[in-house]
Amino acid sequence: MKMLRFSAIALLLLPAVALAQIDRDPNGIGIYFDQAATQVLATTDTPSQSNPVTVDAWLIATHCSLIGEVNYWEGGVSLSPMNGWITGGASWGFNVADNMCCGPNWYFQVLVGETVPVTNPLVLAHLTIGLYEGGPTYLYVAGVHISVPGTGMTLHPSSGAENLPVAVINGEAPVRVVPVTWGAVKDLYGR
Repeated sequence: MKMLRFSAIALLLLPAVALAQIDRDPNGIGIYFDQAATQVLATTDTPSQSNPVTVDAWLIATHCSLIGEVNYWEGGVSLSPMNGWITGGASWGFNVADNMCCGPNWYFQVLVGETVPVTNPLVLAHLTIGLYEGGPTYLYVAGVHISVPGTGMTLHPSSGAENLPVAVINGEAPVRVVPVTWGAVKDLYGR
């Protein structure tokens, strides 16, 4: 009974943002349509060549196990099909990647010159996605690496793999593919 009471108290003390985040795995990275890392689906008016639409999104690291202050990070975001473009700006620091404007891919190599502690969630960049054709648009992240002085790590896409979308515009929300294990099933029902 004491353990149950302790668990209930601990649950109440957790920040609401941490509970609401979609990707609960450690060291995750995803594209979200809110800065709390809870929305991976956006719906827009029907885009066209004569009436393109734009969507704001954020590249966010969740549940980072690094402790310290970020001094460098890198990675890429892309959309498919190529029915639009994507651009981005780092939340802090300077993006030294050589990016072409208005393409379906955007790369980051960010040198951080200020004090930025690792937090949860950690908003790395603001993205602007422009669409000029209808239909679902799938968003991907790849090769995201973050470092603090003395160590670094590669973050894992919230979808489970770099070839699976982490967010969707004008479609159905992506579903993470998770290997089914007996432990995972027991976790669903509180063991």
